[in-house]
Amino acid sequence: MAGSNGPKIIVYDLETSHNILAKFDLREEYTNHQNIIQERYIICASWKELGGRTLHSVSTYTPDDKAICQHLSKVLSTADTAIAHNGDNFDVRYLEGRMLHHGLPPLPPFTKVDTLKIARKR
Repeated sequence: MAGSNGPKIIVYDLETSHNILAKFDLREEYTNHQNIIQERYIICASWKELGGRTLHSVSTYTPDDKAICQHLSKVLSTADTAIAHNGDNFDVRYLEGRMLHHGLPPLPPFTKVDTLKIARKR
């Protein structure tokens, strides 16, 4: 995947909607899964190739985020390295979960850099 100018590095982020829940009391700590009216979904994703000039994004106004998952999967599949803030604990895991929900194949292996982990070490 690396071109003549070195490895392809993608910087990306995704944003999700809220879960919509039916709850009797806001002080309840436990919420039964049957109380989920609408599960959260990916609202948008943005990415840029490191060193590139163009910022790309894809979004939806409906709970059907399959097209976003497919698009971001294609982008990350071309990367040698992907950089995201809290990417290890959220972005990659949530994207892969939504891809599984839609019956899409998993992401291929690539190097991940999580800037939140780097910041916490310093």
